Amino acid sequence: MFNNVDIPVLLLLFNRPHYAFEVISALEAVRPARIYVAVDGPRAGHPTDAENVEKCLALLARIDWPCRVEILKRERNLGCGLAVSEAISWFFEHEPMGIILEDDCVPTTAFFGFCAEMLLRYQDDERVMHITGTRWNEEYPIGESYFFTAIGHIWGWATWRRAWQHYDFQMSTWPSERHTDLIAQQFPSHRHVLYWETNFDTVYHQTEKHTWDYQWQYALFRNGGLSVTPQKNLIRNIGAEGVHDSESDEFRHRRTVHPEFQIKEESIPLSRHPFFDGYNMDHYFLRKDPLWVRLKRRVRKISEKLSVA
Repeated sequence: MFNNVDIPVLLLLFNRPHYAFEVISALEAVRPARIYVAVDGPRAGHPTDAENVEKCLALLARIDWPCRVEILKRERNLGCGLAVSEAISWFFEHEPMGIILEDDCVPTTAFFGFCAEMLLRYQDDERVMHITGTRWNEEYPIGESYFFTAIGHIWGWATWRRAWQHYDFQMSTWPSERHTDLIAQQFPSHRHVLYWETNFDTVYHQTEKHTWDYQWQYALFRNGGLSVTPQKNLIRNIGAEGVHDSESDEFRHRRTVHPEFQIKEESIPLSRHPFFDGYNMDHYFLRKDPLWVRLKRRVRKISEKLSVA
């Protein structure tokens, strides 16, 4: 059980106390002994942000079990990119390994046990850099309790300080890697290679980077890192209003979870699954949202432009 293993948790909050309530409630079931809380600051021109940040912090009063709580509160808004990446770096200044949860990723109790066991099992194996709680494309049959992928999903995940040390927010080495076969080594399909190269180009050239996760995936690719992926989905994503959220359907939000999931006593070869990443690319990353979602998103963008004008 997670309760018997001393694994710290980093909780990333901002201005959504109704989401934060559900994640903190999930923590009550496992009662971690150390919780780190990072809260981004209010945005200029958003008068409700400051109040909602305080509401999120007030929810920490629900932590009524023996627990050390550390808080990183930003006075100004850093945005999705820096706020998250710097919070993770802050976390690993204090801890050698840990679990990372954003405010819209509600974990099952099985998620904590899975992460705890995987963190300890692979803590000294530098080939493993990431542990995810999200299992995309569950229709793809996997017989083992978990398997290894090149792609590391970040809706409820865990890692080690030794892996995070490879993270570079600026992706400063990308220009030199851009013309190598770094991505082609991961994916035989040109469509898949083009997806990652295009997105890495976009993030690298952004003056103000709005993401942090593409940079982490780049670190995984560049260092040949593997992600431990569970057979079943262990994270319920409740987000529907984030900056990068598409308001799409079940295939993105993963609302179905498996709280009964347990790791079998089995020996799992430490090698990447030969086909799952390609399937995942086709059925998640390159899958289009339904037409009604794309129309709704277009209408929302038009409305936002008109309101600004």
